[in-house]
Amino acid sequence: MDTPLKGKKLGDYELVDRISDGGQASIYRARTPTDEIVALKLFKNISDDDTAELRFSREAEILRRLSHRNIVRYRDSFTTEGEWGERQNCLVMEHMEGQTLKERLGKHPKGLPWRQAQDILEQCLAGLIFAAEKHGVTHRDIKPSNIFILEDGHVKMLDFGIARTEGTVTRTGTSFLGSFDYMSPDFALADTFTSDEESAFRGDHLSDVFSLTVCFYQMLTGRLPWPKFGDQPEVEYFSRWRTDKPRSPSRSPIAFRVVRHLAGLVDKGLHRDRQKRIQSFSEMLESVRQLRPRRLVHRDTDEYELLEGLEKGGFGEVYKAIRLSDHKTVAVKRLFTDRPTRRFVKEADILKRYCHPHLVEYLDFFQTDSASGTKQMFLVMEYLDGMPQWSLKNRIKDEVDLDVGEVLEFFYCYLDALEYLHKNVNQIIHRDIKPGNLYAPQDSTANAKILDLGVAKDMSGTKTDGDTPGTWRYMAPEFVTEKSRGSPQSDIYALGLSLYEALTGKPAFRSTSRSDRDAAAAYIARATGRKKIATDFAYDAFRQHPVLEKIVRTAIDRDPGKRFVSAAAMRDEIAKVLKTLGKMSLLELHDFDDAEE
Repeated sequence: MDTPLKGKKLGDYELVDRISDGGQASIYRARTPTDEIVALKLFKNISDDDTAELRFSREAEILRRLSHRNIVRYRDSFTTEGEWGERQNCLVMEHMEGQTLKERLGKHPKGLPWRQAQDILEQCLAGLIFAAEKHGVTHRDIKPSNIFILEDGHVKMLDFGIARTEGTVTRTGTSFLGSFDYMSPDFALADTFTSDEESAFRGDHLSDVFSLTVCFYQMLTGRLPWPKFGDQPEVEYFSRWRTDKPRSPSRSPIAFRVVRHLAGLVDKGLHRDRQKRIQSFSEMLESVRQLRPRRLVHRDTDEYELLEGLEKGGFGEVYKAIRLSDHKTVAVKRLFTDRPTRRFVKEADILKRYCHPHLVEYLDFFQTDSASGTKQMFLVMEYLDGMPQWSLKNRIKDEVDLDVGEVLEFFYCYLDALEYLHKNVNQIIHRDIKPGNLYAPQDSTANAKILDLGVAKDMSGTKTDGDTPGTWRYMAPEFVTEKSRGSPQSDIYALGLSLYEALTGKPAFRSTSRSDRDAAAAYIARATGRKKIATDFAYDAFRQHPVLEKIVRTAIDRDPGKRFVSAAAMRDEIAKVLKTLGKMSLLELHDFDDAEE
């Protein structure tokens, strides 16, 4: 970050660079006379602002008293004179390498594994118990950007800039400070328990308990318990909490199925009524230590302990788990109880009967009965490292350009698996090929796999009825024009669209609407020819390798009879391109040269 004061000295400290810049202060990396690196907080000068002076002296005094392994360590504080004679207040703290919780959550939009979240929370609680219960300090601005995680996993509480100590009156021009998304309702409801302006509510350990619970909820789910405030946060904050029936925090995130008793802790920690809320950080710590991962028992043979939620879809959820008999990491897919079981049972049966290196591996299938009589069905499969981040869908979204050779190796594997399914005696049609159902591990193309056979069709069975299976954007025209229920050519069509997307970073058929109804209407218009859409091939991948355009055009031809006659035929065309690129590893495994002869 650019540092206007770089190289200048403040007191005995030489500024190296700026770490962050906020409304009240800037944080610099600085060097001591003994060449040690520290963090120097330079408070911004506001002329004749006694409040700013008070905040500086209070934060310095509080940090000096709070010597704890989970609180940023105080080193020094001083006031010096600026270039124009202004006072410059400086607070020196230990320098730390790592990231804030806010930065970590930015890289995990669906939340952290619950054990990791629990460890971070317990360390925060250790520091806050020391501050609040031993020294009477209320932080008043607990939020992810004020929780710092060192590279070794050590956690430190930061920024006691608006903290207050028990028995002190803070005169800051307003009775509430902090960030509205993490602020307890106590400030909005303060007039229900005090009417004296001199003793107006200004935050205490109970309001901090609320703020920390919001952080924990966000750690586990990747989102806030309520919608984020917009352009008028103060107005929206009062509107939310001064209603007679405020919304309860959502329990829909997958973490609430992974961790037993989580809902009770969250509901109590976020209770609007102060008297019904968790009453201390020590009580909160005890509640956190009571949390347990959910365990699934398959008769007396195997037991699975859930580690974290991976994906949540329309029909079920997928969890990362440990098989306790041998500590093998697995993926467990649970069907929602209000969904039909036939497709789920069929998926398990297909995976169990048909094994291929590029199909996800079946491990177990079982059903449990709850005390209420509700039946739960579970499919246990191999755990694929890096999922869901390493689905082809997410890799296309997260990476600017995928390497052409890597993409072709992935699709060689997918086509090999499809050929196996299509040529099987019972001819299995996947019917929902799309980037989200294709595993594309980084630096490991040979481990590419096809996932989710939930709507697969066994051609030897009775013709299926019901809605058209699959995803509108990747569906072949014949599903509507010929009332097809799926064929090898419809799988090839969907894979061709997926290949186009992997090579270009864009879907062949784009949509501005997320409505399922609009997507269905757009598909029908394309399929019936009412809406002519020309596929754009003006991309580098096709300019540099013109044969790829021919491959994709053949795969996505409107006429099934003009597509590749089989997955093997498309696979072999991709193999030829791989040979020209010098990518031989997969070809040698499949003896392509012999097959070509």
